[in-house]
Amino acid sequence: MPTTADLDQHTGGGRRQVPLLVLSDIHLGSISCRAAELLAYLDSIEPAEVILNGDILDLWAGVRYPESHQRVLRRLAAYAAAGIPVTYLPGNHDEALRLFGTCAFAGITIVNETERVLAGRRTLFLHGDQLETACATPRWMAWIATGIYDGAMAVQDHLNRLRAWCGVAPLGVVQKTARCLPMARGHVQDFEHTCRVVARERGYQAVVVGHIHCAKVLEHDDALYLNSGDWVESMTALEFDGRRWRIAAWSGAAEALAMPEPVFATP
Repeated sequence: MPTTADLDQHTGGGRRQVPLLVLSDIHLGSISCRAAELLAYLDSIEPAEVILNGDILDLWAGVRYPESHQRVLRRLAAYAAAGIPVTYLPGNHDEALRLFGTCAFAGITIVNETERVLAGRRTLFLHGDQLETACATPRWMAWIATGIYDGAMAVQDHLNRLRAWCGVAPLGVVQKTARCLPMARGHVQDFEHTCRVVARERGYQAVVVGHIHCAKVLEHDDALYLNSGDWVESMTALEFDGRRWRIAAWSGAAEALAMPEPVFATP
């Protein structure tokens, strides 16, 4: 059973206090997961609450978890063991967890969606794949696009291993290229709009999702839209400091391990 001692392992000096941390799309078990960077980021902070907003485990990738991936799982379990509330909202890559309904495992609450009142806003948290059927993009097309993206990421990761062996800097172009495609940009815009509309129809003033690997904080008349991004390429998280949201982004493995705190992206 993890203990509070696990939280202090590999940390040096004081850690930054984060009242609420939102992580999504870590994809533990996949070759694309950036577990080392995530651990470096977690070493720099002390969250008071953690919401895991889907695709934390990548059950599509199989059941092999390298040591760094296991350390992430132990760190999350250690938070719960230390009394830090940890809520796990399954996504499409770990959808099997939804079969259990609302339950608790190792102190971590597993539930399909949750809500909080933050800065006076009633805020909905869910992974977001549940809302794709309401988007203009057909479900089958979204599945195909996801498969192509995952395949491209796997190829990029294998190439980067070869480049690292040759002493060449890694590539990070799959996500950037995807965002340049008109169909991909249109899907992202449809997804963001659908999330805001659904949230407002259900009486929420803000919605926090993941799923599309595109970190954002967007203020609109209908609702505040937030996306926590991913930990396969962009390496981002959402932090709420008690008054406002911000995106924390790590720029790379070597830099992440050397940086005392993350770079905060402009919403």
